[in-house]
Amino acid sequence: MCASHLRTRPDPCSACLHSYPSASFATFADALVTYRSSIGGLNDCTSCAIAAAGPVDGNFVKLTNNSWSITCAEISTMLGGIPVSLINDLETDAAALPHLTDADVNPLGGPRVRRPELLTMLAV
Repeated sequence: MCASHLRTRPDPCSACLHSYPSASFATFADALVTYRSSIGGLNDCTSCAIAAAGPVDGNFVKLTNNSWSITCAEISTMLGGIPVSLINDLETDAAALPHLTDADVNPLGGPRVRRPELLTMLAV
């Protein structure tokens, strides 16, 4: 999602949220073209961050769950030269933990967390 959508809409609008089966696209860039078209463009974006399921190596990531590779340079070019950052998707989840409140968490079992500063994320 475009950073400007997040800044101007405190709660991301449903019109901006889309889900696409990755098997329908040969590349991430192809999926981005479809997304951009479906929301009427991304002309107001001033920066872009992509959370990707794979090990990020600087400005490149090869996804672990399909054949896609993403480079910052390719996406930046597609979006008019704006800065693009890649981050591992699990890192984004972990970074969000300290910002969650009780209302944001649905325990899967066991007692409710009494000390939210001790939230832990385990990914296997």
